[in-house]
Amino acid sequence: MTRAEYLKRYIADRWSGDRASEVCLSIIDFIVSNPSNKSSFLTYNSIARISDSDGSDVDDLIRAVSILSGRFSALKMHFVFIDEQGAEFPLPDEDAKDILSDGYYVHPNTRERIEGISKYIYPYYEGDKPRLLSEA
Repeated sequence: MTRAEYLKRYIADRWSGDRASEVCLSIIDFIVSNPSNKSSFLTYNSIARISDSDGSDVDDLIRAVSILSGRFSALKMHFVFIDEQGAEFPLPDEDAKDILSDGYYVHPNTRERIEGISKYIYPYYEGDKPRLLSEA
């Protein structure tokens, strides 16, 4: 039995009837049935699309992501800096916490110091397909 199969069974049993469990199952299915690059930059919007959400169930999406990125480690959280022109710059995991606590960031292209950085930093998630396909 793969870890994905185990997780799906566990989540379906543990949270049966809960919308967050349905979202979890949709995310797991998406990760294991697509090439890894398709699940390397999952945002809340893309997770909503994957799970056929209309966006009104934000709490369920957040809970599903918490479940899968917590002890199950099916999703890995990362951060991206999006500047005012919409350019995206993934942040090194080891730097993200410091950048957020410092409250500023030096733009990688312009070298300009950007204050109030939290409004430009967004989480994204990476599906861990090898982990999900490994034996449970």
